[in-house]
Amino acid sequence: MSNSKSLWNLGFVDEGTIVLRELGLEGLIAPIPEGECAILSLAPGVNGKVYGITHGARSHLFVYNNFPVEDGVLRLGVIAENISGGSLVCTNQDVIYGVVYGETPEHGINSVMFKYDGNSDSVGGEQSLNHAELVKISCPFAGKKLSNLVIDRESNTIFVITFPDRVLFAYEIDTGRFREAGRIGEGVVSKTICLAAGPAVYGVGNEGVVFRFLPAKNCIEKTGMVIPCGKSKDYVNEATTLVYDADRRVIYGGTLLDGYLFKIELDLERVICLGRPIEQCPIRCLALGRDGKVFGIAGEPKNGICHLFRYDPESGDLRDLGIPRSTITKSWVAHEIDAICVDRNGHVIMGENDRMSHLLIYYPPVENRQGPSW
Repeated sequence: MSNSKSLWNLGFVDEGTIVLRELGLEGLIAPIPEGECAILSLAPGVNGKVYGITHGARSHLFVYNNFPVEDGVLRLGVIAENISGGSLVCTNQDVIYGVVYGETPEHGINSVMFKYDGNSDSVGGEQSLNHAELVKISCPFAGKKLSNLVIDRESNTIFVITFPDRVLFAYEIDTGRFREAGRIGEGVVSKTICLAAGPAVYGVGNEGVVFRFLPAKNCIEKTGMVIPCGKSKDYVNEATTLVYDADRRVIYGGTLLDGYLFKIELDLERVICLGRPIEQCPIRCLALGRDGKVFGIAGEPKNGICHLFRYDPESGDLRDLGIPRSTITKSWVAHEIDAICVDRNGHVIMGENDRMSHLLIYYPPVENRQGPSW
């Protein structure tokens, strides 16, 4: 019996439970079509819901509501066509801001910025679907590829880097004004940034050197910190994802070339390599759990298969949890995942990035209490 159980779970996540959700409402509205449903970005709202955007022939905005009465995904509208990248953030008032971009031979790069009022979406008592319209925002970086968005909720300011010119822009929500905060520099600049206390916007520039933008000083400065990489790979080293732990004043990140997990200790101004969760690279996305543990996805895009992993900063344990597989509400194995977040209940929400994509909700296990009776 034990051998058959181990073979059945071979390679798959067997700690906790994974539940699948279609990108639609069963019996009410069809899921987002194939070729348009690959998930780019997820952002938890203050209201407890999780918002996401897809890419493909058309990019869609959707919301996942895990409340018992309305559990499911509601499609909120089409953002743009022929999209390959994008990101979302949410204000304290549950207004969603996002950017998407894509490139075609006929029209070059198309970039769109939009906002959406997250206070408006719901499934009514008579199964009526209610939501606001998407509002497009005129922006100075049309025709540019973009990093992820980060938001300073105290000042209501959004930050983003444009590519290939490597300009950091700030968007002041209250005034609707864009301003150029500075240029990052030459060489390889990672397409991920992170907001830390201060506030300060952190990113990774040429040769893996960590930089920060200080709004109070309105300047970008290099630090002496460098993210880890294999010997002689520093000139092409990139961070793929950054996430901030405010309690520990630490930024966790992942690398492209070697698939290293690392942490930036802001008070000590040092970088520590935490290892590789699996042999494949890169680390594709990270999220901070409500208990301070770090959850992430690693694995080679297209040719490999992704794994969910967990890092426990208390014990230092870095663990490959396995391949995400759902048996509820249907049996499904996720091969490509590039978006992850944690909702206010501590559930880990993963978004597939494939031709047929779904949300996978991971419920981490309750840890056993140590004691004589256990």
